[in-house]
Amino acid sequence: MGTYTSGGVLVNSASVGIRMTNANGSGGGNDHAFDNIQLLDVSPTLDKSFSPATQPVGGVSVLTFTVTNTTELGAKAGWSFTDNLPAGLVVAPTPATATTCPSGVVTAAAGATSIDVIGNLADAMESCTVSVSVTSATAGAYANGPDNIESAGLNPPQVSTVTFTAPSTPSTPTPVPTNAPWGVLLLSALVAGFASLRAARNRA
Repeated sequence: MGTYTSGGVLVNSASVGIRMTNANGSGGGNDHAFDNIQLLDVSPTLDKSFSPATQPVGGVSVLTFTVTNTTELGAKAGWSFTDNLPAGLVVAPTPATATTCPSGVVTAAAGATSIDVIGNLADAMESCTVSVSVTSATAGAYANGPDNIESAGLNPPQVSTVTFTAPSTPSTPTPVPTNAPWGVLLLSALVAGFASLRAARNRA
């Protein structure tokens, strides 16, 4: 009599069950029973974030994926996901891919519109991360959420948004026309004033 806990198993089918087999060929002493069988969903959760969340067009933001284990911290092997980036967002010329996930493989070529990742979570491991640099040549806000993800063995993420802003256009000062009528009148008045002052001094 005892309690037995199995590790996480990646299930890719629509249904799952338990089958108990008696491997004892003898006809006696092989009675058995089981009780309180539980199948629990221990799928890790995928999250993603951008840093910085706002950049000028052509700038680089780091897209970080975090795979978080469930509370029992069992080993979770063989999960994978593809992030189909929103239109206008691409992998940066220098992808700078990195991961802390055991056996992690990140596929993200410069200019690509999708990111492929496979990896594991080791026993007692709380989480691991994957990072890729992304950019955009078009100003706008790019929402990257569960609809962009195709995954196996992971719960989908929430929406994360990065914004690329257009460069500001410097204001051009308004030139003062040198031949404006009031400018001519002002110049004429100054010339007349100087002429009158000079004549007065000569009479004195």
